Amino acid sequence: MAFPIALALLVQYFNSVADMFWVSGLGADALAAVSIVTPVYMAIISIGNGIGAGASYAISKRIGAGKSDSASKAASQSLMMTIAAGVASLILLVVTVVPLIDYMGAGDILALCTDYAYPVILSAPLLMMGGVLSGCLRGEGAAKRSTAILVTAAIFNMVLDPVFIYWLDMGIAGAAYATVVSSAISMIPAVYWYAVRKDVLVPISFTGFRFTRPEVRSISEVGVPQTAELVIISLMSVFYVRSISFAGGTDLVAVFEITWRVATIMMVPAQAIGFALVPILSASFGMRDPARVRGAFFYGLKLSIAVMAAIAALTVVLAPYLTDLMILSDDSARLRPYMTDMLVVCTLFFPAFSLINATSALLQSMGRGTVSLTLTIVRNSAIAAVYASLSVFGVASYMWWGMTVTEIVFGFVTLAVGLLLFRRVSVVRKPISQL
Repeated sequence: MAFPIALALLVQYFNSVADMFWVSGLGADALAAVSIVTPVYMAIISIGNGIGAGASYAISKRIGAGKSDSASKAASQSLMMTIAAGVASLILLVVTVVPLIDYMGAGDILALCTDYAYPVILSAPLLMMGGVLSGCLRGEGAAKRSTAILVTAAIFNMVLDPVFIYWLDMGIAGAAYATVVSSAISMIPAVYWYAVRKDVLVPISFTGFRFTRPEVRSISEVGVPQTAELVIISLMSVFYVRSISFAGGTDLVAVFEITWRVATIMMVPAQAIGFALVPILSASFGMRDPARVRGAFFYGLKLSIAVMAAIAALTVVLAPYLTDLMILSDDSARLRPYMTDMLVVCTLFFPAFSLINATSALLQSMGRGTVSLTLTIVRNSAIAAVYASLSVFGVASYMWWGMTVTEIVFGFVTLAVGLLLFRRVSVVRKPISQL
């Protein structure tokens, strides 16, 4: 499960880095504009990924319990929930996006920000579809197909970015349109599998469709907290960006967003193992087998920590070269030393990131998504508070060190909470829904 998921995540994140690379050719202001709007874009994507996580949990748990009809209902209802959420998000963001990005420090580059933001916002329902369909496929164990949807979108975006930005002379708006068109293209294989070939294990059907309480509740157990968790992570970036802008202006905002995208690529193995654990652990809970859950969890956790420690060491050595890849214009070259500094400091919490992802998977598979959500809110609020308090010194490295220490602390806190709740489930031996 983890290998194809890792491939999909890598391609997605390389795609986000490619966006910044091509936009960097338009200058530092364009880079800062994309950086400011990125939390809005990520909030949209997070809704689809969150509902997709709920669908993956609901489907895999029902497969483990031998309830194939209920699994199909869960898949169909998760898709309709995504459409409704997409339309609601579109309406909300059209009304609020200008004051939101202005609050984040857009200032003189507000027009550049809106050029990038509006195509993304108006395509919100489409952008969410990839996450939910990938979640449905991942829930039935079709990890390669789940990967294909995400990889298709990312590869086409990489190809279309320079076409829309430079060849069609659309500037920063071209990067947004490339993202939208690529997402539409990625739906083609999914439509083929579900509607034409019809060879999926868990089909999606809208014949006589209606929402049913057991399926909606099961999707929501993980989907709602996971969606809220991902959206909160994205929206917390609003406060991060505001503090960073206060400390060093739009240049420092660009440093943060570019470097964080590179760091995210380095952290893909921990995310992939976390994603892979959810359906495996959920199916094991469906079988009422705590020993199987324990074995899978600790195997995944140890593997993730080992891999992330090795990647952290490698990243420290390669940091100057990795940041060089993000610079296309001379105007952006002045940001390079600051990017290298941030990347090196971030590597110190890579192993702790394994604790957070693996334990979040355990909590979701227990149906304790609200606990994972609470931990995420507290963790990101702590980081926001650290950024705000350290921004007054105007020294970027203080902020990066503050974030790193906070992530390490919450890595161990998250693990302790997850193991405590799992121990309760193992001792009481009741169905998860009764606890």
